[in-house]
Amino acid sequence: MVPRGLKGPDGFASRMCPTLDLVEEFEYVDGSPGTLNVGTPSSPVFYPNPLDLFKNKDPRCLATIIVPQSTFKGLTIDIKSGLYDQGVKVEAGDYTTLYNPVTHQIDNTNGTIHVIGDSGPPGTEHAQTGFNLKKNVDPNLPQGMCVNSTITGSTQAWIIFRYAEILLNYAEAAVELEGSRMQRTRLI
Repeated sequence: MVPRGLKGPDGFASRMCPTLDLVEEFEYVDGSPGTLNVGTPSSPVFYPNPLDLFKNKDPRCLATIIVPQSTFKGLTIDIKSGLYDQGVKVEAGDYTTLYNPVTHQIDNTNGTIHVIGDSGPPGTEHAQTGFNLKKNVDPNLPQGMCVNSTITGSTQAWIIFRYAEILLNYAEAAVELEGSRMQRTRLI
């Protein structure tokens, strides 16, 4: 569940990532719908600080989800597949490729900005949706061991099915059963 930069040496990362639909379910603090303002493909919205995209979201959003460029366990979660400089999109193959904002060129010698983020995309252990899960990840474990994962498993406890959901399902089934009994009684 953790970003690639926080995985254990024998572990895995970003195997299950929250979707944009989930992020947008969190409304803004003023009660307006949670749809992110990204513009259109022909006219994207540029934010000086990438976290401004999530400004004024319900606080539960950032408590549940690690969003691009947020900080978790002291590490900036760099999730990007390229960058824009003066309206021009720049893309590269991997995290080691650097960009020089002075010359506006890919420059692995004097560049200061990674074109591709360390935690996503592309790759199999990168955030395919652009988001990582924060909820239920133990922030007290040492960095690199957030879920204490290895090739064979993890010591992290995960909520698969909450007891409250079981009780609600039971109540719904009881109502349905009673409704069908009443319907059969009327037919007889």
